[in-house]
Amino acid sequence: RPCCTDTTCVLFACQEECRQNCEAGDLCGNKRVTKKQWKNVSVVDAGVKGRGLILNETVKAGDFIIEYTGVAIQKSYLDAMFRRYRLERMLYIMALDNDVYIDARRKGSIAR
Repeated sequence: RPCCTDTTCVLFACQEECRQNCEAGDLCGNKRVTKKQWKNVSVVDAGVKGRGLILNETVKAGDFIIEYTGVAIQKSYLDAMFRRYRLERMLYIMALDNDVYIDARRKGSIAR
């Protein structure tokens, strides 16, 4: 039975992955990004919006879907970035927290 899949695991509760030295060893279920354990998804044409991502399997609230990758930028750089990219049709910005954003425009995965 997998371990580290609920809030009894401190790292899981903090939304962080367990490290290689996790005491659960091979039973650790909190290494989904490291093991690339994404849900089954497909990229689809979304018309004027560009592309979209659809799920090919049932999921429930709280399930991990896929890793969103890109370049981490501070909030203080957002205005300058938006001015620089103002003619771009598609921007891929996601807030990580109140001060850090992920810009997936050039270095993003299919999750963008």
